Parts: sequence; structure tokens; C-alpha cells
Amino acid sequence: KLILAPGQGTRLTGASKADRVWPSGMLDFDATPLSEAIGRANRYSRRKMRLADPGLAGLRVTGAFRIGDPVGLARSLAAAFDLRLEETADGHLSLGRKP
Repeated sequence: KLILAPGQGTRLTGASKADRVWPSGMLDFDATPLSEAIGRANRYSRRKMRLADPGLAGLRVTGAFRIGDPVGLARSLAAAFDLRLEETADGHLSLGRKP
């Protein structure tokens, strides 16, 4: 907890660009590994994304995506990397290689 008097200011350090962007309602990725991008997106949605193939984890994602829209993000990722997108039995989203 930090209390400032009128006229005082502070600067926060240590927060990554990604952590500062979320108040805008967007997730910003810049050559972010796919596994990390999915992990960050999953923090903001009840409907989770999963990788069906761990070999896809290192693909690099660049772009800005709306927080709380896992279907939109999953569709974009599937199109960008030519992946298969499926809904799992528990209602989550699975990205994997096309057969």
C-alpha cells in the first residue's frame, strides 16, 4: 500500500509491457512463445485454451488480442499457424496440428 500526498508522485518499475497493457482490454504479444501467450490469455477467461501438441509451444505470436475472447484468439492462432481448432468435451479449446 502506498499513500501519496497532493503533489507527490511515484513510478512503478518491474512490470513488463505485457502486464501494463491489460488495463486497455488487450493482450499484446511480441514474438511471444505460443505456450506463454495461451497461458496469459487463460488468466482472463473461464474458457481455457490448450495445446494438443507440446511441440507447438515454441511458435512465436505477435499481435494484440482482446482480453476475454478466447474463441477469437484461438481462431486467429489457428489461422496464422494452420492449426486445427476443436472444442473439448469440457467446453475448452484445443489447438493442434492438422492431420
